[in-house]
Amino acid sequence: MMKTTNIFMNAYEQPENKLTYSFLSLFEHLSIETYQIILSKIGISLNSIDFISIDLVYGGGKANPDGSIRINPETDNELIIYFENKTWRRKLDIPQIKRHIDEYIKNTDNFLLVITAERNDKDKLEELNDKHILFITWHELVDYLHQIADTSADLKDSFILNQFVDYTEKSGEAWRTKMIDEKLINSVSKVLELTNDIDQFYKNGWRLMNSLNDEIIESYSHQIQSSKIANHWGRLGAECELINNSLGQWLFFGIYHNTKDHLIKFKQPYQPEYAVFLDINPKNRQTLIDCKGIIDSIVELKKQGFEFNFPENKTGNPWRVCYWRETMIKYVNSDVSDIRIALEEQLKILFNSNFYKILKSIN
Repeated sequence: MMKTTNIFMNAYEQPENKLTYSFLSLFEHLSIETYQIILSKIGISLNSIDFISIDLVYGGGKANPDGSIRINPETDNELIIYFENKTWRRKLDIPQIKRHIDEYIKNTDNFLLVITAERNDKDKLEELNDKHILFITWHELVDYLHQIADTSADLKDSFILNQFVDYTEKSGEAWRTKMIDEKLINSVSKVLELTNDIDQFYKNGWRLMNSLNDEIIESYSHQIQSSKIANHWGRLGAECELINNSLGQWLFFGIYHNTKDHLIKFKQPYQPEYAVFLDINPKNRQTLIDCKGIIDSIVELKKQGFEFNFPENKTGNPWRVCYWRETMIKYVNSDVSDIRIALEEQLKILFNSNFYKILKSIN
């Protein structure tokens, strides 16, 4: 039998016609055993199929089905299954179905297979009271084909069916609908719950840092010119303009809650931290690197608990130079004054360090 479809060469541009062609081509490229299984799922049980031929989209007549499948053509046992395809773009047209019946089905043993995206179309077709009308949704059919592919002993058939299923899903023409499972629903519920918690975290964090800001700034007014509370770059707290900022340096103290910008991993996975950051304009890093005694000053400050992304840019964010951090969990049962004292202590260490003195001396 000469095949009229090429499973790899679908020349149609209209999505419904592409889907029709792809579906009909299945019946030219699958084994007879698989034909019989598919047809039985659709509602046609046949004991004997010798061969099948395909007619593509009809045209020029009073009624033009989207194609047909001829079983044992040009024999006494010939059976024709006419095909009408409707996707979510095109609604079922009952007058059209009646024309198909009058032209091709009436007074024959042939069938009209209607595949749509709407389950309710079954009720509309049943009102025509014609046993030769077969109906299935694309969703049901694709589910059947997927099941057949999974159980078929014929590797070629399994491959072709899986490719068709994949095509219908990715093209969006005949996606399989199903109820959203419990795991996904629970996952979304957790995200929504966590979203509320995150909003509360930011709100409480903002209030906390506002309450600490003025007192800490007052303690270091000889170093810090001004500050404002901000929540950006993955940190929530006081962004401080320094009195001396000849290399574009500035200071932050507060809460480090997201590593995406800084590219500095939390000390404990997913645990936000109280932090002090000293940042610098990247174009001035080399000027600081060239300063006498800078390496020794880094070693000294590291011994007092500070970390460095300098001289090397190990994190990938060149704005970050040195920082102190402590997981917030450590202070969860502490008084607010305890975190103020901890932050002030780290600022004192930083401002009194040789590293900061070198940075401050650059004009």
